Amino acid sequence: MLTHGTRLVLDGGRVAEVIDREGHRLARIAWRGGRISSAMVWGDLAAPPVGISAAIVAHPVLGDAHALSCGAVMSAIDWSSPTRIPAIDRPAAIPAGAGTMLLDLIALCAMRAGVASLAYEGPYPTHALWGSLAQCFTTGGSVDDFVRGAPVSFAPAPFERVWVHERVWVQLRDGIERANVLGADFAPDHAARRLVRISDDDTIAAELWIGDAPHAQLARFDRRGALIDGPTMPPPFSSGVLGREFPPPLRAALAELVADHAPHPLAAAVRDVVAGARLAWADLGVELARATPDGAILVHAALWDRLAPLGMARLAMALAEAIDPVARRLATARLAALIA
Repeated sequence: MLTHGTRLVLDGGRVAEVIDREGHRLARIAWRGGRISSAMVWGDLAAPPVGISAAIVAHPVLGDAHALSCGAVMSAIDWSSPTRIPAIDRPAAIPAGAGTMLLDLIALCAMRAGVASLAYEGPYPTHALWGSLAQCFTTGGSVDDFVRGAPVSFAPAPFERVWVHERVWVQLRDGIERANVLGADFAPDHAARRLVRISDDDTIAAELWIGDAPHAQLARFDRRGALIDGPTMPPPFSSGVLGREFPPPLRAALAELVADHAPHPLAAAVRDVVAGARLAWADLGVELARATPDGAILVHAALWDRLAPLGMARLAMALAEAIDPVARRLATARLAALIA
C-alpha cells in the first residue's frame, strides 16, 4: 500500500492493478510470460478506459509503437522495466485525466523495477507534456532544456489519485498537489483554477480566480484529500458583452502577444491560430478560454467585467494569458498533423 492508501496488485512483482483507497480501479496490466498482453487506464470512472495494445505497430515518426483505443499511438516501451518515456502522436485524442494516469502507471512500473531515471527521446517535447511529466516524475532539468530537445532525465515519483466523489478526484504526493472538480483541473500554481489553503481551518479550497481575485469556490478538502464541501458550479454569469465577437484589431494584437510568449517552434503557428480564429465572449463556468469544434475561441466574459475598468493594457495581458494554453494546444495539434 502506498502512502495515501493506494493499493498495488502485483503479478510476479510487477504492477497488475492500481486501486485507490476508495476501491476504484485506476489502471490494469495483464501480463503473459513477463510481457504485457494488454493494459488500460481510467481517466474518468464514468467513461470507458483507454486501452493499450501489446501488439507492436510501425509508426512513420515514432517507429515501434503501441496503438491506443482512443485512436492515438504511443512509442513502444519495456513495461516490465521502463527506461524511457513514450511519445504520443496525438495527445489531444486521449480523454482528460487518462494521459497523466498513463504516465503515472509507467512511473509506478519503473519504481517497482528499481529504475532510477527515464529519458524522453521522442518528438513533441512541449510545455504541456512537461506539465504532465512533472506530476509523475522529478527532474533536475528545466522546461526550457526540455522543449528545445536537450537530454533531461526523469526520476519516478508517481502520484496517488483518489476519487472522493463521482465527479471529483484529488492527486496526492506530499499532500494535495492537484484536484479535478466537475471536469476541471485545479492546482496551486494555476493562474485561474487554484488550490488555496484556508488558514482558518487548515483546509484546501478549489477556487476559480479572475483578475487576481476569487470568483467562486467549487469544493473544499481536508489535508488527506477528503471532500468537505461541494462540488458546486459557479453561478451563471451575466454580462453585456456575452456573445459579442472581438474586433479584428484586438484579435491581431492578442495574436502577437500570445506568439511573443510561445516557444520559438510554436510561435508562428500560435500567431496564425489566434489571428485566424473567431474570438467571442461567453459564460464558460470554470474555464477562462475554450476552443469550439469549429475552431473559434471563447473567452470568459468575467475577464471583461473585472479588468476592463483597470485599462486595456491590463485586460489585454489577461486575455493573452487566458488564450495562451488553448492556442498552444491548437497549434501543437496542427503541427503534429503536418508531421504525421
